[in-house]
Amino acid sequence: MQKQIARLWANPGRTASLVTFGVMIVLVLATFHSYGISNDEEVQQTYGEPLIRFYASGFTDDNAFHYRNLFFYGGLFDLIAASIGPHQPMPIYEWRHLLTAIIGLIGMWGTWRLARLLSNDAWACVAVGAVGTLAHYATLTALVELFGFDPVLGSVLGFLSGAVVNYVLNYRLTFHRTKRHREALSKFLAVAGSGFVLNALLMMFLVKGLEIPYLLAQIAVTGLLLFWHYALNAIWTFR
Repeated sequence: MQKQIARLWANPGRTASLVTFGVMIVLVLATFHSYGISNDEEVQQTYGEPLIRFYASGFTDDNAFHYRNLFFYGGLFDLIAASIGPHQPMPIYEWRHLLTAIIGLIGMWGTWRLARLLSNDAWACVAVGAVGTLAHYATLTALVELFGFDPVLGSVLGFLSGAVVNYVLNYRLTFHRTKRHREALSKFLAVAGSGFVLNALLMMFLVKGLEIPYLLAQIAVTGLLLFWHYALNAIWTFR
């Protein structure tokens, strides 16, 4: 018990967060039964029932897609509420309000955990790399599928767009403590240049030489370059 108390005192930010979550849980449990029904809540509850029938019928009962215009919206919450609602003791709308609060708390807890992970440079670099990779793949796919570019050229241009995203986010969020912008930029460009050459050569070999589909080839190349870029940026660029 003393160790747990000492741990809480040693990390006041974490302690404050846990206390905040505790207070929110108490407020939810104390007030979820005290709210009225919103103007569309009955409609949403009704929508959950044809969704249940859609899945229970093996996707043959499609009435859910003809109920007003709700097929434009995600129905997961209504599906869960309508599925569990009849099997729990609370009035149906009190149950929906409690479920809403539970999902909100889970979302806030997940965001808090993600923020704690991103405060670590390694995890932040993973997240930044994911955003840069998304920019790379979006550019590559758009150029090849929409504009008819050669896959290797599309990959090269996609790499450049991802490199810009990676630099801006890494400088601001990941390795931002010790380097001035001009010095970090010159080193980052050197690392990105090496990755640029490797990306082009490997894509040319896999797509042109081995005739592997360009997206599969890009996934393989991305996996290799992820470790290459992180190692060089961590030990050299942003030191």
